[in-house]
Amino acid sequence: MRILIYGIGHYSDAIEGSLRKDHTIIGYTDSFSKMKVYKGKPFYRVEDLAQASYDYIVITVYNREILVKICDKLEKEYYIEKEKIIPYFLWINNEKWQNKLRKSEPDIQGIVLGNSHAFYAFQTDFFSVPFINLSCPSQDVYFNYRVLNAALKKYMEKLRFLKYVVIDLYDYNNFNIDLSMGKNLFDYFSWGGYVAAHNFDKNKNYSISFGQQAYREKKLLVDVDKYKRPMEMLFGHNGNCIESNLEKNCWGHIGGDEPLPASVLLSTNVTQRYEGTIEENKSTFALMLQEIKSFKEDIKIIFTLVPRYCSMEKALKGTVDSIWKEDFMTFIQQMCREYNAAFISYKEEKTIFQNSQLYYDVCHLNTIGGRCVTSALDEELKKYR
Repeated sequence: MRILIYGIGHYSDAIEGSLRKDHTIIGYTDSFSKMKVYKGKPFYRVEDLAQASYDYIVITVYNREILVKICDKLEKEYYIEKEKIIPYFLWINNEKWQNKLRKSEPDIQGIVLGNSHAFYAFQTDFFSVPFINLSCPSQDVYFNYRVLNAALKKYMEKLRFLKYVVIDLYDYNNFNIDLSMGKNLFDYFSWGGYVAAHNFDKNKNYSISFGQQAYREKKLLVDVDKYKRPMEMLFGHNGNCIESNLEKNCWGHIGGDEPLPASVLLSTNVTQRYEGTIEENKSTFALMLQEIKSFKEDIKIIFTLVPRYCSMEKALKGTVDSIWKEDFMTFIQQMCREYNAAFISYKEEKTIFQNSQLYYDVCHLNTIGGRCVTSALDEELKKYR
């Protein structure tokens, strides 16, 4: 196939390098560059794309809003056939858990579930057995369950050696959170989360239906199947080359006096109890554990808590501990007894939460911090082998 690359820079270089060798890059383009040649190939102005002979134009822009605008403009203003336009990151970030499983080796022994805390804390390369991290920013109890449930059903063969399921519990108010009732549900989808409405019909932040809001925000790749064949043809069966590298490279660190985000400190998920949400989440959580044991009885389930930076932990301690900790611990201890699970909290590990070099912000570990926590957890897992 003859391929035209839209965009230049880090992302386009990585995507270009992942193309199967039997395809040919015939040139490059974007909406603003004035060059005529790039990497020894013609550089086309978008106005002149009609003069180029190509089978597909691969859009290498990462920002979703800009990416959608580019696709619309190419189709509506420059009359490029929609079937020829490949929005790479719309595919890669669409239900990213599936792409991860699709490209994984068929010998997975461990799964990690959780939100952004687990997403950055657990670096799969630093486990001594094959792990896959299916966490996603903002992923709550319900969506953890939906991801795991779908993974166990759809990728049963790849998970036949599964021995460990690590479920990060975020914080003591974990069961008080319903993502579908807040303002960040569609952001979660755009970050690669499992797509489902859940309790959206009860969400008072929106006055329109789930489908209408999905269309308005353009954060979903609705016609997924349309891109499956060309993505696999261009990039191989996995169709995913650079996502894991992008996730792992978070090297920056904070200063010791980093400001604390009010959005976390003042969140109603912290300050107000939602009894219906708590009851539903506990039932969903127990159902998830039942399904894990039904899949394989000898799977070891490990619950974890990853600390924020010490200043953030201190700021939240009075509220979170006093309102949530006792009920949380009672429930988790019950689950440990019923499902022979283990609970490991790193909240008291001073070598971690007091070291600003291990955090890229006050809520999340950086790459080095993630390696430290992963290595510590890996040592714990060896007890169950």
